[in-house]
Amino acid sequence: MLPGRSLTARAVIALALTVGFYALALSMVLFLIWLPYASVVYLRLNALCVQAEIADIELGTVRDALRGL
Repeated sequence: MLPGRSLTARAVIALALTVGFYALALSMVLFLIWLPYASVVYLRLNALCVQAEIADIELGTVRDALRGL
């Protein structure tokens, strides 16, 4: 044991490490729960953006064809 540390200080350090460990574990659980949700939501947004881009390309093709008339 270190000569300068009291039992109270060691207990506080042990408690802080325990709380930190459980906070880390809880944050990992929340991240793993959030991950499938985010993949569905952001995939849907990404699909919407791709669909809008395709529509814009088609609109641009029609616009270019009308300019040629």
